[in-house]
Amino acid sequence: MWRKRILFICLIIVGFVVETTGQDLRFDHFDISNKLSQNNIRHLCIDDLGYVWVGDLDGLSRFDGYDVVRLNNHSTKSGQLRGDVIYSLAKGVNGDVWALTNKGLNRYNSDVNDFNSYPSSFFNSISLSETSLVGQTSETNLWLVNNNILLNFNLSSGELNQISLNSNIESVLSLADNKILVSSSKAVKIASIDSGKITLVDFYDQPIIRFTRSNYGSII
Repeated sequence: MWRKRILFICLIIVGFVVETTGQDLRFDHFDISNKLSQNNIRHLCIDDLGYVWVGDLDGLSRFDGYDVVRLNNHSTKSGQLRGDVIYSLAKGVNGDVWALTNKGLNRYNSDVNDFNSYPSSFFNSISLSETSLVGQTSETNLWLVNNNILLNFNLSSGELNQISLNSNIESVLSLADNKILVSSSKAVKIASIDSGKITLVDFYDQPIIRFTRSNYGSII
């Protein structure tokens, strides 16, 4: 079975190479000379409006295809990004973007062009540097992971729920109906929210190191 999958993937790659042979491909390179905060990029994210968000060790930048706008701000004023070091980025809804920094969780509101911030104390004893954003699966639910801990932030109630798995989480993928696919080093489960609590349902009894979604919506 695995040999068939490998062969199938190889055929896709070969087909792509053949299709693009002879085309004049252009690559543009961006660094600090193009207004990036620095060259050490930690995370990339594309929002619903098509903007590319770049997180690094000195703040946050947004690229519209032509120009780079730096959004990092070292002040403590309301509506500003809190934190300089970007640990993780994730797409929100309606053009919003989530940024996890060394100072806490930030939500960029595209309609008013400012940030809502949740301080690091909101996460209690959870290490932010070891936490990654999964994404927002509905108007009220944001998912995060920290080693073997799966977290759900209810944006309506302000509650942060969590559940521990028996082993570290290797890969996570958002599904329909506000569910996510979670693969640990032991098995794959489907996580959902039921009455404000995270529930896990067995999906596959073997670990999967990494999965993602293709351009056609299928899971690879």
